[in-house]
Amino acid sequence: MSKTTPKPEKAAFSSLIPIFAFIKPYKGVVTAALIALLVTAGVNLSLGQGVKFVIDHGFIAGSQAQLQQAVLVLIGLISLLAVGTFSRFYLMSWIGERVSNDIRKAVFNRIVT
Repeated sequence: MSKTTPKPEKAAFSSLIPIFAFIKPYKGVVTAALIALLVTAGVNLSLGQGVKFVIDHGFIAGSQAQLQQAVLVLIGLISLLAVGTFSRFYLMSWIGERVSNDIRKAVFNRIVT
């Protein structure tokens, strides 16, 4: 490839840059979706530790109270994962619908003018 021809990866990314103008009005929602993504990723990674906690502090300790506490912690993690996943999916779908509608309007306005 010559030095003037952009790499295919850069060319593909540069063709997406105009879409960021359509996403910009929804910065708050994008931020909330990214936070939901980080929370769900963190909870998903901590589920293994939750199971370890149930085994170590519940079954091995032999205490029914510790087992109940460990299971409640695991249920809390699963609930947080469910809420975070719902939030992330809803927000990303909402953003996608709004951005595609804005692009549709821009194309229509361009054609009309």
